[in-house]
Amino acid sequence: MAKDAGIRLLLVRSGPTAWDAGGRLQGAADLPLSEAGRTETETFVRSLGRVTLATVYCAPDEASIETAKLIAGSGRRLAGRVQALPELADPHVGLWEGLRQDELEERYPRAWGQFVEDACCVTPPEGETIESLHARLMPVLARAVARARAGSRVCVVLRPLALGVLRCRLNGLPLSEAWRQSGPASAPEWHDVEKYDPRLGDLERTPAATAA
Repeated sequence: MAKDAGIRLLLVRSGPTAWDAGGRLQGAADLPLSEAGRTETETFVRSLGRVTLATVYCAPDEASIETAKLIAGSGRRLAGRVQALPELADPHVGLWEGLRQDELEERYPRAWGQFVEDACCVTPPEGETIESLHARLMPVLARAVARARAGSRVCVVLRPLALGVLRCRLNGLPLSEAWRQSGPASAPEWHDVEKYDPRLGDLERTPAATAA
């Protein structure tokens, strides 16, 4: 059987917030783009050139939505729409929320060190596991790709840890690498995926699997 015609998937880390700039762990906290973050995002958007995107999916926080709208609104790139999905949110990081990395190293030296080395082996106090993030994130992304028209381009805007998980899946890396893969891309990050790509999930080829 011939393979499905591919989808071009653009991964974007949401533009920086004030907490990002201060080195604070944001998790699921809802913050807008900082002024510098907006400028950085606008520069990134210009680097995309003229490209038509079928849909821009994004996490539901303000910075991700702002980033998605900047991508969609510049140069009439969007044929479809911006769609914020709650399942794409970064995980709650509990008592770690808002702490700088040096504070995490001081207050939780063993746990933070283990998290950096293997994001799956430690759960932030009162926070969400990487496995839980993976479990809610990937099926939604798999359905989004399955719904896309063959040959189209789809953008996904995510906060750092969700982006790290998706990068792990697309690049064949273990989820333990999620923190290391959570850094920003220095250029537009395109991936070629199939409509039912096994890296995204195991959706059956049925109408139910592609329903909204």
